[in-house]
Amino acid sequence: MFSITWLPGKRNKNGLLYLVGGCLLVAACVCIWTALTMNTTPIVLTGRVSDATGKPVALARIYFADGPDPLPEIALLTDAGGNFSMSVPRPGDYKLGCSADGFATVTVPVNLTNNQNSPVMITLTK
Repeated sequence: MFSITWLPGKRNKNGLLYLVGGCLLVAACVCIWTALTMNTTPIVLTGRVSDATGKPVALARIYFADGPDPLPEIALLTDAGGNFSMSVPRPGDYKLGCSADGFATVTVPVNLTNNQNSPVMITLTK
């Protein structure tokens, strides 16, 4: 049987049980709190990049310029039709940056909610 010495000269045979039970209780509380605060429905931002005439811009770079939380510095490229789709970590106000060869870089404000369905339309000019 295990025992833990809490005070010099005193032994508590139930100490390990209390210690393990306390750790399990803290771990359970952390797991429950994490599950309750997580966004369980992914938010997907979709959009299209075109030039001033409406022609799609392929291989335009889309990235987060700003957001409610620090964001990784990653970018995605539009497909041949100028379309893009990306997941966002949580609802909030974001700024999307968009750049493409031969066009001026633009920043577009986007407000995302849990049920974001409206595609973001980005127009690039030369």
